[in-house]
Amino acid sequence: MLTRRTLMTVATAAVLSAGFAGAAAAQDWKAKYPELVFAVIPAENASGVTDRYQPLMDYLSKELGVKVTLRVANDYAAVIEGQRAGNVQIAAYGPASFARALLTGVKTEAFAIEVNQDGTKGYHSVLYVKADSPYK
Repeated sequence: MLTRRTLMTVATAAVLSAGFAGAAAAQDWKAKYPELVFAVIPAENASGVTDRYQPLMDYLSKELGVKVTLRVANDYAAVIEGQRAGNVQIAAYGPASFARALLTGVKTEAFAIEVNQDGTKGYHSVLYVKADSPYK
């Protein structure tokens, strides 16, 4: 779930990572990227994603000094291909899709992690098997 705390964590990490580059380097990247595209995969309908992420886009645009645009993709393959093609500069990946992006040659780096409302971090999954399966 995307919370205000998560938004601020991502925003702070993005601003800090850009801020350490130095003034000359900052102008160089701004010239190269007058607009940054932030791609996400919706867990619900796309309009809900847009409403929840727009404050982050506004904050990043203000702090970074370039327009940051949200792109809601249909699936992770679209985000991976967008990054590989240079059309997406920032993406919200889950653990498996991030690993897939790296394995398929996307030059990306993790700089933030989602924090759950209870303060925990990480990924949780469940596997189900038939009751008579040899796997328990």
